[in-house]
Amino acid sequence: MNGHEVQWVTPAPLWRTSAAEPARMRRPTLLRFASDTFMDDLAALLARTPADLATLTAAPRSYRPRPVGKPVGWTPPAPATLKLYQPIHGHFYLVAASLVCRRAGLPDRGVDPGQHERVGFVLRRRAGGQELAWTDDPQAGKSWRAVATPTARAADEELLPLFPLAFGLGGRTRRLYAGLVPTSSVETFKAAGSPLLTDPATNKPVDPRPQELDQRVTRPLEALKGAPPPRDPSEAAAQVDASSFLLLDFADYLQTHLAAVWQRVLAGSKDGLEGQAAALFDALDTVAVGSSRWRELLATAWSERDRITGEAAAAPTLAVNLRTTPTNPQTLESRVRAALRPVGDAPPPVEGIDASDVELGKLGTPGEFRYVLRCVYERPECGPLHPPVVSDPSDEFQLASFFDVDAPARQIRITLPVDTSAKTMRQFSKNVGFVMSNQLRAQVGRVRDAKKALDGELGQEQSFDLGVICSFSIPIITIVALLLLMIFVVILNLVFWWLPFFRICLPAAVKR
Repeated sequence: MNGHEVQWVTPAPLWRTSAAEPARMRRPTLLRFASDTFMDDLAALLARTPADLATLTAAPRSYRPRPVGKPVGWTPPAPATLKLYQPIHGHFYLVAASLVCRRAGLPDRGVDPGQHERVGFVLRRRAGGQELAWTDDPQAGKSWRAVATPTARAADEELLPLFPLAFGLGGRTRRLYAGLVPTSSVETFKAAGSPLLTDPATNKPVDPRPQELDQRVTRPLEALKGAPPPRDPSEAAAQVDASSFLLLDFADYLQTHLAAVWQRVLAGSKDGLEGQAAALFDALDTVAVGSSRWRELLATAWSERDRITGEAAAAPTLAVNLRTTPTNPQTLESRVRAALRPVGDAPPPVEGIDASDVELGKLGTPGEFRYVLRCVYERPECGPLHPPVVSDPSDEFQLASFFDVDAPARQIRITLPVDTSAKTMRQFSKNVGFVMSNQLRAQVGRVRDAKKALDGELGQEQSFDLGVICSFSIPIITIVALLLLMIFVVILNLVFWWLPFFRICLPAAVKR
């Protein structure tokens, strides 16, 4: 009834070198490829010389360039732990194993999809001396959870696919299973009720309200007060719009974090307010612009919020420019911060953000954790007589970050046009188009001189009232992008002095 016992072992082409090490023999193998054609390369190698599969076995290796003064042929020291690099680095990794019956010759075990049998592999994180599985619980969502029995598949654990590859070995047709290792992932999971912002020193919530006040009110008000007087009606209208949105954000902030003060602002009196709350009301009862007071402008902005944001078709009646307000932004901020109540055990809301809305990466910070892989063979029709067969863990590895110093650099070559004369450049198709509205065209058209634009001096808008579609050719866009890149690199070189490390130019032969 039970038949032959099924087990996962290292790929058949590696049996000769792994037979002397039982632990290695029972372990899936990680294969490294340094080409985008890794699947074709693997199939070609198995068809030609399967024994050469050993040359693809992943091992700890650094690809740092040779430092100055080191002899030719210098190799960087290998990392202490196997590190898997990302596809952006030009490297790809496969986990490979053979599913066999435990009897003489280790014959391949067939997988019957008609009986709902399937193979795959799971990614396990190691932390605190145990393995954690990536699970997708319908109630709690996705998260890493501890596995009670590492040699069993956890409930709701993600199963990654394995695909079969047939090859000839010793006059027989054998089969191995391989799967692409996810070295990077955009998948996320919810933070499951953890605090939104926590001070690592005290492990208590951090108050995000002062920073929100600074971003939504203080800095915009400082920018308005520092702006030059408007030189034309369009600049004046822009400053009025900025003032309206600043008032609206300020009103929303008061309603969210200082509800008692906000209610008295709408009522027009400070009855019932005491201490710092009453002092804040007094600060809002002072002149903002002309004869208008802050509390009056805030109430008007709130009543016309749909008009200001464009939700209503009618234009707002609020038309003030806070550039000339006598109020000191820092003084106003200090009044608001003093009136805020101390944060409790739970962080206060910030513009509708909740702790459960914080998303964390599935793989965490690269290099922070250790991982292993296990292959899985499932026979659901067999019930408890034949539970899933889970392999021994693969070699432990880390995941490299995007800017890992040990990572290889993918070679990128962008060819620029050789002949850049007007006669040649105009022959290229204009296959890149930018659609610009009338408002954006007018704003761009005001830039006449780059230096004057940086100093805040803009020209007059053009008179015609039309949007435009600007068409460019790819070679022109490429040249412009290169020039802009070099301009920014040279400017930042004044701070970082990185140009000698950033650029290497070699002469290239050009046929005449």
